[in-house]
Amino acid sequence: LYWGWAEHLREVGPLGTNPFFLGPLYPYVLAGLHASGVESVDGVLIIQALWGAAAAALLADATRRLTRPGIGLLIGLVAAGYLSAVFFDGLILTESLQFFLECLLLWWVIRHDWSTADGRAWAITGGLIGLCAESRASSALLLVPAAVLLRPGAWRSRGTVLSVGSMLAGFLIVAAPAAIRNHAVSRE
Repeated sequence: LYWGWAEHLREVGPLGTNPFFLGPLYPYVLAGLHASGVESVDGVLIIQALWGAAAAALLADATRRLTRPGIGLLIGLVAAGYLSAVFFDGLILTESLQFFLECLLLWWVIRHDWSTADGRAWAITGGLIGLCAESRASSALLLVPAAVLLRPGAWRSRGTVLSVGSMLAGFLIVAAPAAIRNHAVSRE
């Protein structure tokens, strides 16, 4: 399905012709890989294996930052050998990209001191959540815990409202084009 969708995008252009009933990010990434010369399934699977390795490294580093280096290494090894993740890296499915994006988001959130984070860090967080949502729409719900948990107890300050506004702006920059296009095609 995703491979056919990517081929369809190559034939009719990036706007496509149908509404999105699945997250559109993965087929667009596939179409981008095709356009850059990665046209075989084997080539895509190699890239997905690299995403999977990067996801394990990001998860290991996030764990290291929260705990100790030994535990980070252990979690990285567990993630690298986690059969479901390795299995999905070997299929043309969005789960491989989704796992990478979620690990990237987790790493990004853990590496920052959110009490002093600037608007750019908040906007990047929103953009990463937007990318996750373009892969699986339910990921948009991550905006709620991000807004509430990253600056606990500070909701009365103007800075927090601006920070959350920056996060929403980052999210909308990524998610709005697909929503607008979907509305134009399906009126939904």
